Amino acid sequence: MQTGKDKEVKSLRILFTGGTGVIGKKLVAKCLGAGLECAVITRDVEKSRKGFKGKVKHIEYGPNRRNLREDILAFDPLVCVHLASYISSESDTTTCDKLIDTNVRFPCFILEALRESGLKYFINTGSFSEFYKGPARSDPAYFYSATKIAFRDLLDSYSIDMGFVYFSIIPYSVYGIRSSTKKAIDVILSSLSNKEPVDMTPGDQALDFIHVDDVCDFYFFMLNNLDVKMHKRTYHLGSGSATTIKDLAKLIEQLSMEKANIRWGGIPYRKKDIMRAVAPVEILDRDTGWRPMIKLRQGLKRYLKQKGSSKKSIS
Repeated sequence: MQTGKDKEVKSLRILFTGGTGVIGKKLVAKCLGAGLECAVITRDVEKSRKGFKGKVKHIEYGPNRRNLREDILAFDPLVCVHLASYISSESDTTTCDKLIDTNVRFPCFILEALRESGLKYFINTGSFSEFYKGPARSDPAYFYSATKIAFRDLLDSYSIDMGFVYFSIIPYSVYGIRSSTKKAIDVILSSLSNKEPVDMTPGDQALDFIHVDDVCDFYFFMLNNLDVKMHKRTYHLGSGSATTIKDLAKLIEQLSMEKANIRWGGIPYRKKDIMRAVAPVEILDRDTGWRPMIKLRQGLKRYLKQKGSSKKSIS
């Protein structure tokens, strides 16, 4: 992959959606540290200002949208990094409305606002749940996944119409962060030395766990290596290794020296539960030369220390 020149990288103006989220905050901070110009679309400007150390432009998105287009054009981004997403495996009417509004309407609204800008690259963020039967082709596991696929189709149309390059990054099971969406690792941690057992599925799902720092490092790597050859490509981001939920619980028990009190099988599998999701890292390595650096054991030790759950570190 062609490496961008330093002077081009330093002149990048990057617009972030989801920049105030757990991944977004880390990535924006990394970009600011490299001297890149960053703007964040946010519903709460005051809260957004408190979340960053450094010069960030905060663009308000909300009911009063009259100035949004003008604010975006004034910043005139060369790159848009789309991280914002509403995640749910539910498909009731209220949830579906939120999924469509956040995952389809919102990014389309941003693209409309970018029509007269100098946008050259759009980095989309997807989900491995878009590939229920494997990474070879799209097949949504949930309604959420279908909204992500729908936006990719719309993004392709916008790209043709507006003339920018786009590609998608598909992070697999990200850990190492506090998230509003409770994941398997959080359920396991909450069960440590708990008096009452926590219900979970039988735990045979084999997932590809990747640390949030590696995820941010990959986005930053791609920002430093932008190339027209990336157009329409999909980069599946993971470690290439599968770990079952049960084995993850055992490893957490070893590292924390605490017992996970889990009733395995207390919750049945969902109709389209993803039983195996592993990133094809050989393709990632071939196309980019990038590899994750943090092994699962190392990343879990770091996360346990961060959460204060570990009584004694085990090497």
